[in-house]
Amino acid sequence: MRIHLIQWRNHLVLFGATVLLAAIIGLFTQSNPMFMLQIGILIAVFIPAAVLSLRDHAALIPYIVGCWVFSAELRRLIDWAQGEYTQLSLMLILPHIVTFSLVFSIMKNRENRSFAEEFKTNKFYSFIVAAYVYAAFVGLILNKTAGIYDMMGYLAPALIVPYFFLRPFTSAELNKIIQLCVTFALLISIYGWIQYLTLPAWDLFWMKNAHMTSIGHPAPKEFRMFSTMTSQGPVAVFLGTMLVIMFVNKEWRGKWGWLGIMLVASAFSITLVRSAWVTLVFGLVGYIAFMDKGKKVSKILSILVIGACLFFVMSKLPGVENVTARLQTFQNMDEDTSFKDRIGLVFHATPIILSHPLGAGFGSVGRGTILGDGAGFAGLGSLDNGYLGVFATFGLLGGVAFFIGMYLLFKHLLSLKNNSIKVLAISTIIQILVAFFFGGGLQAYQGVLFWLFVSMALTQSNLKEQRL
Repeated sequence: MRIHLIQWRNHLVLFGATVLLAAIIGLFTQSNPMFMLQIGILIAVFIPAAVLSLRDHAALIPYIVGCWVFSAELRRLIDWAQGEYTQLSLMLILPHIVTFSLVFSIMKNRENRSFAEEFKTNKFYSFIVAAYVYAAFVGLILNKTAGIYDMMGYLAPALIVPYFFLRPFTSAELNKIIQLCVTFALLISIYGWIQYLTLPAWDLFWMKNAHMTSIGHPAPKEFRMFSTMTSQGPVAVFLGTMLVIMFVNKEWRGKWGWLGIMLVASAFSITLVRSAWVTLVFGLVGYIAFMDKGKKVSKILSILVIGACLFFVMSKLPGVENVTARLQTFQNMDEDTSFKDRIGLVFHATPIILSHPLGAGFGSVGRGTILGDGAGFAGLGSLDNGYLGVFATFGLLGGVAFFIGMYLLFKHLLSLKNNSIKVLAISTIIQILVAFFFGGGLQAYQGVLFWLFVSMALTQSNLKEQRL
């Protein structure tokens, strides 16, 4: 009887939210058809997520990941179809809103296990949550709308942790989720090559109107591929993360096998994002370092064979000259403009951050600053250094608490039984710490991937051991 009451209450909450949203639409969209279209799409995409969450369906996580990696392309299609570029679109928050649908499942399953006990047992929760709460408080006060947007980017992905803790998964379900994420990488790669070779009208429209001169000239084969995501950086991070998965586990790469690796790796290369290339190497090394000793030699050999085949294939593909030129820049870093700018940012931002030890909260750095002054605290509007971003956001003490939490999380993962997902989680932490040297953080799509693989590992105690 109590279960039925909980289910009815969840349905009533969803119904009430829908009615309220409909009322808002009626009040504010009569004179703004573009806004009405965006709201309609937002609702249409959110409802399936809410249904999946209420039904505890395992497809919810892949659905959420799909929204993060495809929503930017959806926005470009809408703008192009309407003939109007919108700098601030509701499509910016579509993946955030969809990710918040996890709340329905969390509320439904909150009595399954005691998350309070888990929180007390594992100290890393306290440090990371304390840093988040502080940054949210400061961000809401100082950065207003930008603070809200950035806070959503951090908190929505973090909901994956209690979701996995409260909703039990089988090993087969976890593997299926990973396989679907790899499938997204394959789709992104296929479209990425189509985009690179033909530059569809909607992507051309976006490049011109968003003034994306930094990624190249808006013509086929003269720009850095960004596929379905916001720019070449995010797509490179996503494909790089998936490549680690595909390299190290035959089951996870699915039916596409080595051909899938070739496809994703080739698309990954034409993003020309050096930081993602470096992060991929560290991700693979990290995975091999912590896997079972008996499998290391065979894994290294298989990666070398795939790498050699990839080198041969890439030499025959369009754009190889751009990739070669980009690789050669590693030999002359002292003369590289991007490298110099990043070093200059460190010297510029560090004294400012030290002189403001309380930090500036969520919305002070990174993409959220487009809702504020655009420049960002300490000049970190583009967030080209994740470590500086952490201390600028959380403050000096909050930043220290954040990294203590990360260390304790890493230490806790090491204590778990050795299995493929545990090692993937460790590799994910290594990747994010390397990526911090170049930018990013635990918000948005990076936060989703990070908390997804970490949460899978944290819940492995309920599953049968999977040997590597």
